[in-house]
Amino acid sequence: MSAYQIDYTARHPRLIACDSDGCAFDVMDLKHKECFCPAFIKHFGLQRCARQARQVWEFVNLYSRTRGSNRFQAVGDAVKLLAAHPEVRDSGLALMDFEPIHHFLAHAEALGEPALARKAEATGAPALQAMLFWTREVNIAVKAMCHGIGPFPGVEETLRAASQECDVLVVSQAPRETLIHEWTASGLAELTATIAGQEFGSKAAQVEQALASNPSVREVLVLGDAPGDQQAAEATGAKFFPIIPGDEIASWERLRAEGLPRFLRGEFDAAYQSSLLDAFSCALPDTPPWQQ
Repeated sequence: MSAYQIDYTARHPRLIACDSDGCAFDVMDLKHKECFCPAFIKHFGLQRCARQARQVWEFVNLYSRTRGSNRFQAVGDAVKLLAAHPEVRDSGLALMDFEPIHHFLAHAEALGEPALARKAEATGAPALQAMLFWTREVNIAVKAMCHGIGPFPGVEETLRAASQECDVLVVSQAPRETLIHEWTASGLAELTATIAGQEFGSKAAQVEQALASNPSVREVLVLGDAPGDQQAAEATGAKFFPIIPGDEIASWERLRAEGLPRFLRGEFDAAYQSSLLDAFSCALPDTPPWQQ
């Protein structure tokens, strides 16, 4: 259980749980293409297959059903796809032994830097040491690169309207300190009841904590751009409105004009939910294009 617990006083009987990166803020492409991926190529020695490494990294983190996953799990998924990539496999290029990464992901109690550092020191495995150096460089790169980024068009207008009849909770796997800075700098923090983050556990746990502290809340709508957000909604009995990657502006407009009014009127029914999920699923495939 997380040492952090969400505790706020609800003003409304409805709750909107809104993800941040890639949902409210246009930051996913910048983070992954300019921070995560270059460090991935550098620390895992992938210079000779850099094009395929970038192709794999972007598929895992931006263009597929694994979008938005834990960063260490993303490494595991990426190196597995890279090793099986036909161009890499046929080239005869020798990659480092990734098995320690898969073992760590399968057995770690928590997928975070402290657990990784302990395992890397205990085993001395080059792949785990590479992942540790990678995540530390990513943190530095993100801090240096990802600032001054605002929300997608339509976010402020939609959340301002929503906050009149719903409490708005920020749910995210980003650090809370970063989220508070970003939401305050953009003028959106004033529209929220509280801002959670990775310290509070999973997104589902964050929603559950909000409900536990406010039994008067009867309806919840989760907003997100990744399957993990959908899973958080399903795990907590909430409705889910997807902000579709690549179509974010239109998604926020549809939420403002159609989704939010339906939620407030109690008309966010199963048929409507199904139509949203169908469009979301089509936008994020399971199979990479080089395997089709």
